[in-house]
Amino acid sequence: MHHAGLVVFGLLLILVLALGPGVASFVVLGAVAACLALALGLWIEDYVSDDARADRAVKAGRVGEAVRCYLRCRTTPQLDALLLKAFARQDHARRAVYDAANELRELERAILVARSIRVSRVILDALTVETRTSGTVLWRVADRLGAVVTQGVDSTAIQRMVDEEATTLDDLARALRAARTGLAELTLRGAGDPDHARAVRSVESRLHALGEAARDVASLEER
Repeated sequence: MHHAGLVVFGLLLILVLALGPGVASFVVLGAVAACLALALGLWIEDYVSDDARADRAVKAGRVGEAVRCYLRCRTTPQLDALLLKAFARQDHARRAVYDAANELRELERAILVARSIRVSRVILDALTVETRTSGTVLWRVADRLGAVVTQGVDSTAIQRMVDEEATTLDDLARALRAARTGLAELTLRGAGDPDHARAVRSVESRLHALGEAARDVASLEER
């Protein structure tokens, strides 16, 4: 470190002598700013990125949060490995969590696309609210299911309750897909289309069904 300091001091002295104090100061400040930007970028990559957040969630035993982060950064191999490990003996729960999470991601993407081509804002705002609600309960249930498996115990009652939770997630996945299908149909119907009103009613009906499915999942926490 002592020799490195001497080298840096020598380089700075050469800059001052060669360029003059004003220009040398400008160069040094630019180099410092570049180093700070690099350090900030590395910190974001190592701590704030979805991959880093997923890694921390896995270590904390929060399966739902890890699944959410992996889906956002589309790291499918890590997601598959996480689910296989977290639900090693719970095939139904593993499939249910993955299917519901994947349908949620696809619906969020469909909403963004629909906004870009100006589909009814009222419908999209309502759909966004229901989607966020669905996500909240989904990640919470996945956290609970993962925590139960981590505890390494089993019983008939545990299996029954895990299957019950997985079944409600199956229903949620179907409701999410139905809402996405309805949104696609509405997207195809312009405001002047004779069937536009019917498409709107269809989406509203599927929104109601999605809300019911999300509430059914949430209600398991209250039993």
